[in-house]
Amino acid sequence: MSWIAITIETLYEAKVAALIDACDTAAKAEGQPDRAAGLIQGVVNEVRNAVATCTRNRVDGDTTKIPTSQRDLAVDLIMARLKGVIDEALTEDERNNVTERRRQLRDIAACNLVVDQPDTPVAPEVQQSSAVKVISKNCNQLSASKLSGL
Repeated sequence: MSWIAITIETLYEAKVAALIDACDTAAKAEGQPDRAAGLIQGVVNEVRNAVATCTRNRVDGDTTKIPTSQRDLAVDLIMARLKGVIDEALTEDERNNVTERRRQLRDIAACNLVVDQPDTPVAPEVQQSSAVKVISKNCNQLSASKLSGL
């Protein structure tokens, strides 16, 4: 299984159940949906976007899945977002960890960190960079003598 779905159950396994419960109950208006599921999907989307940015990669057809190798990265970023929702400050170690995880995402996007390819790949839905044509010949150089009559 090269890609896995990141769900609330995944976070319960990672022992952040108390954060999920606090996030889903803290300062919520009546009828407001739970926040955790949306925060989880936001991080999943961020990881998938980093993967898709590298043109060598494909993403899984299931939009809830990320490379298994990036599970802990996602859990760490989700935990930081959950703490932000309940106004709980990150420790210095957690802040450093989030900084490192963001660096890993940049490395994935830059094709510097290899990720597992999905079992059910689809072409990514991100705009790939287009080729730029560089013109090296100077056709019209301006000079003081050419501008003197203006």
